[in-house]
Amino acid sequence: MRDLLNSFEKLEFDKIKKYIQRYSISDLSREHLDKLVPSVNISEIKENLSLVTEMKLLLETDDPLPLDNLSDIRTSLHRSAIEDYILPSVELHQIESVLITSRLLHTFFSRRSKLYPLISLKVKSIHVEKILEYNIHQAIDEDGKVKDSASKELSSVRRQIANKSHAVRRNLEVLLKNIAGSEWIQEEIITTREGRMVIPVKTEYKNRVPGFIHSASASGATVYIEPAETLDVNNEIRTLYFQEQREIERILKDLTKQVREVKDKLLHNVHVLAELDFIQSKAKYSIEVIGSKPKMKSDGDIRFINAYHPLLLQRHKRKDVVPLDLEITDEFNTIIITGPNAGGKSVAMKTVGLLSLLAQAGCHIPASPESEVRIFSDIFVDMGDEQSIENDLSSFSSHLNNLKVILENANERSLVLLDEIGSGTDPIEGSSIAAAVLEHLTELNSINIATTHHGNLKAFAFETLRMQNAAMEFDQTTLQPTYRYRSGVPGSSYAIEMAERLKMSSVIIKRSREIKGSEANKLEDLILDLEKKSQELKSTLDKVNEEKSRLHNLNLVYQNKITSLEKEVKETKARALDEAKHIVRKANSVIEKSIREIK
Repeated sequence: MRDLLNSFEKLEFDKIKKYIQRYSISDLSREHLDKLVPSVNISEIKENLSLVTEMKLLLETDDPLPLDNLSDIRTSLHRSAIEDYILPSVELHQIESVLITSRLLHTFFSRRSKLYPLISLKVKSIHVEKILEYNIHQAIDEDGKVKDSASKELSSVRRQIANKSHAVRRNLEVLLKNIAGSEWIQEEIITTREGRMVIPVKTEYKNRVPGFIHSASASGATVYIEPAETLDVNNEIRTLYFQEQREIERILKDLTKQVREVKDKLLHNVHVLAELDFIQSKAKYSIEVIGSKPKMKSDGDIRFINAYHPLLLQRHKRKDVVPLDLEITDEFNTIIITGPNAGGKSVAMKTVGLLSLLAQAGCHIPASPESEVRIFSDIFVDMGDEQSIENDLSSFSSHLNNLKVILENANERSLVLLDEIGSGTDPIEGSSIAAAVLEHLTELNSINIATTHHGNLKAFAFETLRMQNAAMEFDQTTLQPTYRYRSGVPGSSYAIEMAERLKMSSVIIKRSREIKGSEANKLEDLILDLEKKSQELKSTLDKVNEEKSRLHNLNLVYQNKITSLEKEVKETKARALDEAKHIVRKANSVIEKSIREIK
């Protein structure tokens, strides 16, 4: 999908990507999200959405995903391919962490392949390298340091270093104790210089302690002397340190060689783990916004049911945001939304654009799963004040340039979003250009949504085939926007009504109505009357539905009572029949007994 006219930026698609990145465990996943763009391949989109659905089910119902340790080891793996290169122990420990995560994930999904078939298929390709994992674990500890047990040679050398270091310290402690009462020493401590144990001696007494002077303090008042009696042992320790380092290098070189042999397999594992983290991030976002997988289609109707603008959900509680219900059928492909300022026209339009981008990028959207989303090859957006001083363009000129680009590139697979079309110039000329642009876009079969305050466009939409008016509802009682989208009817700007509500001078209000003109007043009055009647009708319909619901519930109660009575009657009849049979049997018994006695 091309991003002409910076549509991704205008619809704030990148802000959502940044928000989803908060759920990523690794930088690898964040890279995936940085590169995330909408796809136009319907099979790819459906698979990506289904992967998020599976991961969401897992997060909500299953054990935690073993994906905690996910280091970026790509640089280490590439360096391991260099001949004679030795990987540091810390990097080898990171490789071990990735090997452990790979193994745990492989086991986790091998037991759940039927529950999560798509994710399991991806994880199935992970290579489990138990031998390499074991070898690194045996050699390197949790802090990324080589263990004593990494080899017998290393264990022996380190044991000798410890024993000799202990002997040197004992000797130095004895020496310090012998001269403790004198003024020779600065402090009764043993410290190290250049890896060798020394004692601090006052400079003026340095010749009283035979040995090698390693350094002096910054003030020059103290020198650090390695006493003569410990020189030989310190030299031996120094030699042992060199042996230790050579053995460590040998161990690390051998482990690096083992990593080199499976480098490509490990790179593949890293790619799969990063993708799982990426899918998990999208699934966690879906859980937060109560998202769902919409029905994706290449053409046909578009339906956004109970849809929310994602950024509004970040800023407000869900109950405080009014959802959008918008439908575009084969009967029309252009919608002109009118209504008051700050009434939600632009938000409704941007919701359609942003949710389309998210769905095509394989992300769940905050809308009903019954929503139907078309796949667009391009989404064009013209909105906001785009005045350019650098190019000597006015705001209106910038909009005209955008419209020119749109008209040259739009087709039946395009979504065109035009905010306040025709504004910024003479109202009559602006609305004329807007009408011509919308008419041409309608003929191109692109899906078009435009917002406007131009009254002429309301009538134009009413008279033009495949165009439909829509409005953002306004409560005429409180003169407040309700932010509800209503299709099929135009809306009023309510500018004079809002001025009246704000208690502007009655003289100004009256004169405004006069200047507005009788014909314009008639149209606005007609719109106001239609909206008023529509609201009254909706209120009546709500009451009817409420009464219908009440009657339905009463009917259920009566049906339950009838069923209960019928059951009770059946049980009573059954009991009466049993009692009658019992009486007959008893009577027969008495008769038989009487006959026997008579005989």
